[in-house]
Amino acid sequence: MTIKIGNAPCSWGVEFANDERNPSWESVLSDCHSAGYTGIELGPVGYMPEDPSILGDALA
Repeated sequence: MTIKIGNAPCSWGVEFANDERNPSWESVLSDCHSAGYTGIELGPVGYMPEDPSILGDALA
């Protein structure tokens, strides 16, 4: 059996989309990728871009 594990922006302290202390969504994706994760939640509404072309390119 294979288990896939993902991550979420809350691991970086992202609880509210507009909190000025949040790391950028790009750095969260980069960190997840560097750590070997292949899946991530989007976090609170508005944290990551909602435009599929922007987010899709970033996730590719």
